[in-house]
Amino acid sequence: MGMQLNQGDDLNSEINITPFVDVVLVLLVIFMVTTPLMQKAAELELPKTTLTKAVDGTEQMLTIDEYGHLKLGSKTVRYVDLLETLKNDKRAQDGGVINIAAHSSLPYVYVFRAMEAAQNAGISRVLLAGQDGDVKDLKTLDSEADKRRK
Repeated sequence: MGMQLNQGDDLNSEINITPFVDVVLVLLVIFMVTTPLMQKAAELELPKTTLTKAVDGTEQMLTIDEYGHLKLGSKTVRYVDLLETLKNDKRAQDGGVINIAAHSSLPYVYVFRAMEAAQNAGISRVLLAGQDGDVKDLKTLDSEADKRRK
């Protein structure tokens, strides 16, 4: 079971696996250390529009400010209460539509959780509102996309 020493000029054809295992373990440690550092939240840049009101005024508006606070219409709501509030909101349930307007600096998870609550409350359509500001035409969007590719 021990290591055999060759006598003479015979070649040893056995593979020494120890250096291979050492390299694999070092790589494993490197990946374990660097993987958490590479995780980053998805950034979402909301479009700017000149439309400031709901299209026909019947949609319920859910706004999320820069601090992540929710308002359904004019009523302040907490995330833990959002599902029940949406289920009990007559305006949102009757139209089956809710309009979500979020601040552009918010992480996407705030918008995602609000959309998830609306879906679980039985609201069939969730609209995303942009911010007030400049509206870009399609040619401008294409040229900006081309600049980003370069």
